[in-house]
This record gives sequence, C-alpha cells and structure tokens, in this order.
Amino acid sequence: MFIGELHTAVRSPEDRYDEWIRDTAQTALAEVTQTERAKRETARRASSLVYFVERDGFVKIGHTSNLKRRLQQLGTGSSLIEGMTVGPVRVLATIDGAGPDNERWLHERFAHLRVGGEWFVMDDSMRDFMSGLKGCRSPVAA
Repeated sequence: MFIGELHTAVRSPEDRYDEWIRDTAQTALAEVTQTERAKRETARRASSLVYFVERDGFVKIGHTSNLKRRLQQLGTGSSLIEGMTVGPVRVLATIDGAGPDNERWLHERFAHLRVGGEWFVMDDSMRDFMSGLKGCRSPVAA
C-alpha cells in the first residue's frame, strides 16, 4: 500500500506529494508517540505495587510506584487518622506488579475492618492473606 501511495504521489502534482509526505509523517509520529506512551505505561505498571504497612496497630493498604518515597511521606504524618501518632511505618507485605485496581479490590475485601480512609484493623483473615503473599516482607505476628 505504501509503495502504491508513493507512486501515486510521485505522479501527482507537487502539492499532492507534499500533502502525502506531511500526512505520512504525521501518521508515523502518532504511531511512535503511541508506542512510547504504551512503553512508559507498561514500565510504570511493572514498578507499581500494593503495600500493607502498620502504625499504631492500624494497617494501611495502598499502592505506589515508589515505595521508599511513599514510606517517607507516611512517616511524616501523611494520611493520619484519629488516634494515630506521627512516626515511621512498618512494611508488612507488598504485592509486586499490582496497582489501583488491586488496591480497590483489597479495600472491598477488608471493608468490614476499615477504620478510616485506607486504614484498617487487622484480623485473622487479613493476617492469613498477608502471610500467604510471596512478597510478605516480614512475619505477620498476632
């Protein structure tokens, strides 16, 4: 098809050829841009994870693409609920490659334990869930 279009453009007046070159260049640029966006999105999703962190007996379920930065934010008091102190959080578990949809599913699964925002109290069902994760970073004690 490309050769046929080129042949037609070459045999057409100059303005038709210029129009064809411009359209072809715009189409190629759009395809490259779309491919680059898809690559960035794939890389972002690959680095995304869902985390379970603990502070003052409460468990936060969230997602991030930069766990170190997110832990620093949480340690400075980001996302506090009533009765919680400012200070570092302890990572209980992570699920690598998981994102917002997975986080939402977990919020729904443990909705009966929600105390505010993305913070939950831990019970045996949450403890069992985290213990079964491949990315469980440390033992989840009762």
